[in-house]
Amino acid sequence: MPAISDLLTPRDEVREGRFQGVLQAHKASGDDDRLETDPSRLLTATYPSNALRNIFDRVGAKLDGRDSQGGVMLTGPYGAGKSHGLLVLYHMFNSPGVAQSWVDEWEIPVDLPDDSDAVIVSTSETDADLIWEPVYRSAGREDVLEEIDRYPTTEHVEALAEDGTFSVFFDEIETWWESFSEDADRDLLERNRFFFQNLLEVANDPNEDLFTFITLLDRSDRLKEILDRTNPHGEDLNATGDRERIIIHRLFQGTPDDLDEASVRSVVHQYVDSYDYPIEIDEPKRYENRMIETYPFHPELLNLLDSIYEAARERQNVRGVMNVLADTVREVYDETGLIVTADVNPRAFRGINRTLFDRFTSDKQVVSESEYSTDLLQVILLYTLDERSQMASTTQCLLGRFKPDETTVDRLHMTLEDLYGTAHYLDEQDGSYFITEDPKLTALVSREQDRILEEDRTQATGMIVDVVRDDVFGGEVYVYGHDEIPDERDQTFVVTLENKANGSLTSDLGDFFEERRYQNTVQFVTPKQRVTEDEEIIHKAARVLGAENLRGKIDDEQGELEPLIRDERRQLRNELEERYGKWVKWSG
Repeated sequence: MPAISDLLTPRDEVREGRFQGVLQAHKASGDDDRLETDPSRLLTATYPSNALRNIFDRVGAKLDGRDSQGGVMLTGPYGAGKSHGLLVLYHMFNSPGVAQSWVDEWEIPVDLPDDSDAVIVSTSETDADLIWEPVYRSAGREDVLEEIDRYPTTEHVEALAEDGTFSVFFDEIETWWESFSEDADRDLLERNRFFFQNLLEVANDPNEDLFTFITLLDRSDRLKEILDRTNPHGEDLNATGDRERIIIHRLFQGTPDDLDEASVRSVVHQYVDSYDYPIEIDEPKRYENRMIETYPFHPELLNLLDSIYEAARERQNVRGVMNVLADTVREVYDETGLIVTADVNPRAFRGINRTLFDRFTSDKQVVSESEYSTDLLQVILLYTLDERSQMASTTQCLLGRFKPDETTVDRLHMTLEDLYGTAHYLDEQDGSYFITEDPKLTALVSREQDRILEEDRTQATGMIVDVVRDDVFGGEVYVYGHDEIPDERDQTFVVTLENKANGSLTSDLGDFFEERRYQNTVQFVTPKQRVTEDEEIIHKAARVLGAENLRGKIDDEQGELEPLIRDERRQLRNELEERYGKWVKWSG
């Protein structure tokens, strides 16, 4: 199977570990070697999403006279790509030559003016009381600024575009606006309000070549009410519908047309063709086509990351997903044919829920020697962090780790089932798995008990031998078939674990006595009921052993484990005592 590097080439910044996931609008006019300052690099790394194409269409409509509206609001949560989109639009007007080549390459029908100019204002850089002041200064129009009295009139605003098409860009404006007090800053709020109203009115004038672009989180109803007066076009960048293409294009060179689809289909087919029970996939052919669309990422991984970051605090969405995937691509693109959930480094998610991450780390140490267990546990962690599902189905677990050139579905499924009995903070519900922050101690014991019964029941027999010898008979007997019984003159008591008729017992013990020198000093004690053949006794013994196995492996700040071990062992002893009757020690 070809590696990703045989079919796709990551961008230099991805391969070199300097991927710039956060773009800052106020850096656009700086001198630093950043993506924001280089229109050619920025546009090359930009996929013209549905949302951007909608905005380009609005810009084109204003430029060719089909529509008068030049006000555009870019909305969406943190990380949705608003600043990136704003920077693309800024360079369309600030570097129209470079931008025109890019839109032509992508067959976007818009003719950009040669005489355009633009200014960009970000409130992460400026804390102006009067927001128009940095606009006019950046535009080099201090002459107009000196004429302004209380606020810019429409005439003052029109002056910005008197020499050609002009665009004003505002980023992160809501935080600045909400910093004003309704009472103490009433005058400043009024003056800024009139500026925004006049700015957007001029932008909506068919005779004026002025554009205004503003990014919004939709967090300020006061500001939104002002901006909506002229009914500017609003575009939700979070609802673009093609975020996967945005991500892939941002991380890899070229365009979708450059990809060898036949080779990709060959890789994907090997995966889908191997998806056997218990993996459940509806319409495998459609699923295969979906995997081709998201190559080199498995669609389940993209869906999961999207869901995690959309639900997380201060949602990061596309930005968060790209940062994680950039690191993953750099680490594995030359080693694997497809990136699945298990390829992602879980350390990137510590900040979402540190407790769950710590539980995962603890269990990882317990299962580290088991093949594929750590990877499966990692997949389960990520699904547990997803607030929508909070658990991973068996199918999701297997899809998150399976690679046809490394293992089989059956083998991976067996590892998953064994994992449940080994990892202390792993829980299961109706065939789905999740990592729990604070599992009940009894649940952990039950899990260890099940693992012992499945893997090696002889361990439970060993526990029965110990309890019979040491607890029931106080350490003064030997257990037949398990202990070495001395051949000596002193009285020796031997306990059997089997309940047999006298004739059968005599036959079994014949060989034992045959070569013994002191035959008359041995006394045998037999149970009234079966012991090692009794499933109830075996299960109780496995439970005691399971509890003891947890020593040193779990956090037990409350000191609950040792009392539980004593209680479980006492119950087993009581059950065994009933099978042997009372042990009377005579002392004269």
